[in-house]
Amino acid sequence: MNHPPYAIVINTSVSRAAGTTENPTARKCRETLEAVDRCGHQLAMCRELYQEWMQQRPKEIAEPWQSDHRVVSLNDRERGRFSELARRVDELRTIFWLNPNRADVPDWLCRGAPEEEAYRLGAKSPSHAHSCPVD
Repeated sequence: MNHPPYAIVINTSVSRAAGTTENPTARKCRETLEAVDRCGHQLAMCRELYQEWMQQRPKEIAEPWQSDHRVVSLNDRERGRFSELARRVDELRTIFWLNPNRADVPDWLCRGAPEEEAYRLGAKSPSHAHSCPVD
């Protein structure tokens, strides 16, 4: 691993969508969750979601309750709200928010989850860098 490990916030939309079906969203979400571990990062999620996720996937994973300002979510509406707010609140511009349907999140994670401007809340064009076609 050539990068520091980050605690990545995985929104419930991603963890719940990562079922066993082969539809594109489920597959991208599953690959994202697998890449968090494979690429040396940790999951950051609330205790309730962590317990639910561990019941479905019995695997030893650290329980980081802190985040390193990296969020993975399918919820574009919520990202838009936070991004709009980030234009007025400087602290929110330290957050990088990716949607597995709009970005190659596993690749981003394995490259060290870098601070790429396109994924920063408040950025003018949030999904153009390393983007994937929307299904």
